[in-house]
Amino acid sequence: MIEKETILVTGGCGYIGSSCVIDLLDQNYDVVIIDDLRNSNIKTLDRISEITGVTNLKFYDFDINDFSKLLHVFENESIKGVIHFAAEKSVQMSINHPLDFYENNIGGTINIIKAMSIMGVKNFIFSSSATVYDKESLSPLSEDSSLLNPSNPYGKSKLFVEQILKDVCNSDENFSCGILRYFNPMGAHNSGKIGEDPKNNGGNLGPALVKAMKSENKNFQIFGNDYETRDGTCIRDFIHITDLSKGHVNALKYFETNKGLCTWNLGTGRGHTVLEVIEAFEKISGVKFNIEFCPRREGDIAISYSSSIKAENDLNWKASLSLSDMLSDLCKWSYELDGKK
Repeated sequence: MIEKETILVTGGCGYIGSSCVIDLLDQNYDVVIIDDLRNSNIKTLDRISEITGVTNLKFYDFDINDFSKLLHVFENESIKGVIHFAAEKSVQMSINHPLDFYENNIGGTINIIKAMSIMGVKNFIFSSSATVYDKESLSPLSEDSSLLNPSNPYGKSKLFVEQILKDVCNSDENFSCGILRYFNPMGAHNSGKIGEDPKNNGGNLGPALVKAMKSENKNFQIFGNDYETRDGTCIRDFIHITDLSKGHVNALKYFETNKGLCTWNLGTGRGHTVLEVIEAFEKISGVKFNIEFCPRREGDIAISYSSSIKAENDLNWKASLSLSDMLSDLCKWSYELDGKK
C-alpha cells in the first residue's frame, strides 16, 4: 500500500484554501489545516467532510505568526509539502493599514519557511496575486515579460514574499517553490456548500453580488465607470474557484519531477467588465439591481487579464469553467448561506 503524502494547508478554512483541501483529499493526499479563523468559519470543516466523506480532519487553530505553535505542528505531523494561503487580502485595508499587512503576509510566510527548513520540508506552493504586475502593463499579462510594480501594499506584500522565495531557492538547490499568481477567483463549489463568506470585506465582486441580492433595496455600487474600457467599468479575469484550486494540486505534482522556483499565472486568459458580470448575474439569479456608479477606488486598475499559456504547458492546466458556471454556483452558495438547503 502506497503511503499518502501529508500536505499542510495554511488558511485551509478560507475561500480558496477550503476548495484546495477538497481537491487534495480527492487526489488521495492527507491534509493538515492551520487557520486562525479571523476571516473564515469553523463550520467549513464540516462542509469539507460532507463533500469528501473524510472525517476527523486535522485542524490547528492559531496564527502562523506564532512560531512555536507552527513548529510544533511540523514536529507532530509528517508534512511533505506546504500550500500557503494564510494572508490578509483586502486592497483597501492594505492601503489603510500597511504595517499590519506587511507583518502578517511577510512575517507569517517567513515563519513557515523557517519551520520547513528546520524540519527538512522542501516543497512550497505560494498563493500570490496578479496585483504584483504594473498597472501600466498591457494585458494579457505574462509571467516573464510583464513589469512587476504593485500599486498597493497588498500587492507589494506578495511581491516581497516572491523575492524572498527566490532567494531561498537560490540558497538551497533542493528547495522547490511554485508561485501562483491569481487573477479574480469567483463562484463556489458545485455542491453549493463551500464558497466565499468573509468576515472582513475584501472588496471581491462575488460576496458583493450576494449581499446586494439579499438586500431589501437591491442596490449595487460600482466603483468607477469612466475607465477606458468597452462600458467604462474595470475589466478583470474572473476564474472559477474550482479551476483555481485544481491549479494548486497540479503545481504540487509538478515538483514530483522538477525542482527550483517556478511562477505561473492562474486565470482564464479572458476579461469581463464588472458591468457584464453584474448583468449576467441578474439573468441567472432573476434579481434586478439598482446600480449606483461611485468614484474610483484607490489602487484599482482599468484592465487586468492573464496569459495562461505557461500554466497550460508546464502544469497541463487550463481553466474550463465559464462565467455562467461561476455565477450559477455562486447562486447555489447564496442559498446555502440562507439555510434554504
